[in-house]
Amino acid sequence: MDKKPLMMLLMSLAGLFSISLFFVPADQIGLIFAINLAIGFVLGPKSPLAFSMYADTADYNEWRTGRRATAMTFSAATFSQKLGGAIASAVIGWLLALIGYVANAEQSAGSQMGILLMVSVIPGLVALLAAFVMRFYHLDEKQLLTIQQELDQRKTAPVANAAAVGVSE
Repeated sequence: MDKKPLMMLLMSLAGLFSISLFFVPADQIGLIFAINLAIGFVLGPKSPLAFSMYADTADYNEWRTGRRATAMTFSAATFSQKLGGAIASAVIGWLLALIGYVANAEQSAGSQMGILLMVSVIPGLVALLAAFVMRFYHLDEKQLLTIQQELDQRKTAPVANAAAVGVSE
């Protein structure tokens, strides 16, 4: 399966499974565990798949510009992940304050509903948004094969390649 549709499928399933948690009665512990297990299974391949796609974009960048920028691609991806984690942590804190969460106390019905939304619907919607955003990723296996072949050809003809991309010897 191509990377783009696979990532879209995985994120869509994660989103749907997460949202389904909202509708499971609290006393259905086995079903809650089963859905969480399913979410874990569909999210498991997401990270290696994403890093594979980062490598593809580095190849694409080299193909388009003639310069290899793998380290920049991966450092930007890592920075984005860390920034996203920091922002997500802040948003979680703000949401907990907004719903009236009080640490070490019995929670009100409103804060319980807010917590339920924060562990089901909200992450589900974010996952569905991620699946939608993947529509804008245009590197498919056919294009990547062409890119790899052209990059390999450039490596076997370095002088011709330098002239083609405007690099002086």
